[in-house]
Amino acid sequence: MINNKQLGNQTEKMFLNYVKENRGWACLIPSSLLGQPLDIVGIVHGIPIYVDIKHCSRDVFMFSDIQTNQKLSMQKICEAFEDSYAYAKVGLMIYFEVIKDWRFYPYQALETDLAYKRKGVSVTDTRLERLDV
Repeated sequence: MINNKQLGNQTEKMFLNYVKENRGWACLIPSSLLGQPLDIVGIVHGIPIYVDIKHCSRDVFMFSDIQTNQKLSMQKICEAFEDSYAYAKVGLMIYFEVIKDWRFYPYQALETDLAYKRKGVSVTDTRLERLDV
């Protein structure tokens, strides 16, 4: 039986391969004593990506699976971009097992959902984007 840490590591590698196979570039940020701010930085179609990788075995990704340091890191990256953050993808890359595909969930959508006290995002949510590489 695979544990959550192993599944997370496996999913990160799967995303790195997905980007590489589609001529993008991505790099795993190593974990340190202070934690891991985000999982992956990269370039897809000339667009910088700063994403945390999540694996979802259900049709709803629960926000309780996001760590506080991950939210803070995404917030800081968006602040650093100021008005130009539209030129970067900052958020979550979620692998939904039910569709066997990746979806990008922007940090701005997460902020809104958390403000409205929503608990998760459904695989059918129209704010989820394909990150075609």
